[in-house]
Amino acid sequence: INFVWGVFNLLPIYPMDGGKLCAAILAKIFKPGLALKIGCVISAICCLGLAGWAVVEKQIFMIFIAFYMLIINFAGMKTAFAKREDTIKEQVGLQAEILYEKGLVAAREHRWEDLEKYGQQMKNCAETKDQRKRAYEFLTIACTNTFKYEDALEYSKHASQTDAVKQAVARCKNILKT
Repeated sequence: INFVWGVFNLLPIYPMDGGKLCAAILAKIFKPGLALKIGCVISAICCLGLAGWAVVEKQIFMIFIAFYMLIINFAGMKTAFAKREDTIKEQVGLQAEILYEKGLVAAREHRWEDLEKYGQQMKNCAETKDQRKRAYEFLTIACTNTFKYEDALEYSKHASQTDAVKQAVARCKNILKT
């Protein structure tokens, strides 16, 4: 039985060892993007072959394994064959999320200049309305704490109206009134 599982593990199906080995070999022969596409196709074909064999042999457990791996491979194929623009968009959106996490840390540590910097960067690379609102929230809070009250009030118009933004706006208006 161990020998059979060892051979099974060497099938060129990702995420098994054979799939990883196949990907490594293809990466040595082809450019990375092409190697990924070829590897995904080989892996999907092998998954279909394994599923077909499992159906013929009435191996229920193997049918589930084959279809599970096929789902994983179709997700990989979606990435491998995605248009470059779509991939770049996903990376930019992800960059905004990374900046959001950095901004949260900066806010917790009261590093207002860093928070403003992350807010500006996040505003520039935000892909969604929610990301833009969170960027303006950072900018509102940062500007309030760095005594840029007019800027904070302007940013607050575009920010999510969280308690922190409402408090910052009230503080700015109060200070500007005096």
